[in-house]
Amino acid sequence: MWRLYFRLALGSKLHILNCHQYTETSDFLGEILSCSRKIRISFGLPRLCENNCCSQKLSNTSLMILDGQVVHHDVTTNEVDSAEEIIKGLSVLHQKWCTIFNWQDGPLVQAMKNGDLFLVDEISLADDSVLER
Repeated sequence: MWRLYFRLALGSKLHILNCHQYTETSDFLGEILSCSRKIRISFGLPRLCENNCCSQKLSNTSLMILDGQVVHHDVTTNEVDSAEEIIKGLSVLHQKWCTIFNWQDGPLVQAMKNGDLFLVDEISLADDSVLER
């Protein structure tokens, strides 16, 4: 309910961190996580193709474009744009696939980046060493 109030009244999102005796600094700031999500990333390839390869003509577009230049007169600008989207999407998927570790922002960093509000609940339960950092 409070989140809705802050969203409507102040126009800001409210990030909340509930502290406990095992709260760590990474709970505030974020952490580096190993990327064990390669299976999820591999599902992006069929989605990319489904979204951009709507027609049979588009699948032949790559044969009609050479170094960014249209080689065949039947290729439209929409097909060139779709081919470029596919290439960019494949590049992003490849980068994600090759990534070993990924930084995940914590609620404090997210709030700071977006100019949102940040509420630390039960801060007295967190260890002093966490709060000093």
